[in-house]
This record gives sequence, structure tokens and C-alpha cells, in this order.
Amino acid sequence: MKTAGTSITRNLLPFLGREDVVLGCLPQFESKIPIGNSTLKLTKHSPFDVTKLYVGDEIWNSYYKFSFVRNPFDLLVSLYYWWQKTPAWSEKSSILKKEVISINFKEFIMGDITISANYLTRMLCFTNDTGEFSDDMDFIGRYENLQVDFDKVCEQLKFPEIKLSISNNSKDIQQYNDYRRFYDDEMIEKVNQLFSADLTYFKYNF
Repeated sequence: MKTAGTSITRNLLPFLGREDVVLGCLPQFESKIPIGNSTLKLTKHSPFDVTKLYVGDEIWNSYYKFSFVRNPFDLLVSLYYWWQKTPAWSEKSSILKKEVISINFKEFIMGDITISANYLTRMLCFTNDTGEFSDDMDFIGRYENLQVDFDKVCEQLKFPEIKLSISNNSKDIQQYNDYRRFYDDEMIEKVNQLFSADLTYFKYNF
């Protein structure tokens, strides 16, 4: 969430085959795919273990798997303003959007809505059912080095150099240069608690 997934997917579309599964980036791909007889569904925000369950070990092991992470402090500012400008797409999102636009950023951080709105932490995407970090990802890039790290992905996949065009960008509304100015000490402590695993493993800080 808010780590350039839409932009990356759109830029990779020309290189995908007919049988490749696309989720997100365009309206026709905004779907949820049932997984066998389970109650799980594959979505654009599914963690790796759900995706692995859908495609199976053989396909999973044959693909190059990458993801991107972002400093949680920066991510939350971006997420808050993204909710301000993005139209609701379902009844559930409509309810959440009404909550977000009715509160200021501090209320967003300090209230329970933060947990619902940010889909918890990125670390949940990379940990197995025992809570241990999984080595299933071949590469984890950083949003802060987006183009440079995406170039590494393209090089690994033997794709030509692709200049990323950013979609769903919140900065055209919030116009901020430094996420730090949005926080006070109380908010910093709350984010440190919510994202302790991300901050520790990926060595992010305020």
C-alpha cells in the first residue's frame, strides 16, 4: 500500500503474457480471485503466502519475486492525503473515506482508524504463519530509491530500462517536502509502536 505498486504494474503490463495474472493498476483488474475451496481471495494487496497458495509452489519457485517498502512515517502522510482525494470504490471504502476526511492527520494517527486504513504493516507481507521473516522474496526495494531499485529489477528480468511514471501520487495535493513536519512526539511514539517490526527490520527511523 502506497509503495508504487500501481505505477510498477502499469509499466510492466507490456511485458506480461496472456496467462499472467494482473491485479490492480486499471479498473478492469480491480478484482478478487477465489482460491480453491478456501475462504481466501487473491487481491492486489495480498501477502506473499496467499499469492503462493494461489499459484502453487511450481509457478512460485519459477518466478522472480520482488516487492517495495517505504518509511512508515512517510507512508502514513501519503496514505492520509490519498484518502482525501481518492473516490470511494465500494461501500466499505466509502465508510472508511468518510471517517478519514472528517479527521485531521493527528486524529488519523492516534485513532484506531490508522490500523484499518494502512492494512497494518508491510512486514505482514513478508512473514510466514509462525511470524518469522520469509526469504521467499528475491528482492525488496525501497520507495526512497524507487527508480534505482526498479532498474535493478528490470536488469534481473532482462527488460529494457523503464522510466517509472508515478500513479496515485498524493504529493500533488499535500505538497510536502518533509514528512517530519506533520508529527509531534506523541504521534512519533504511536507510529513507533504500530510499525516497530518494519522500523527494526528495514532500519527506518523518524
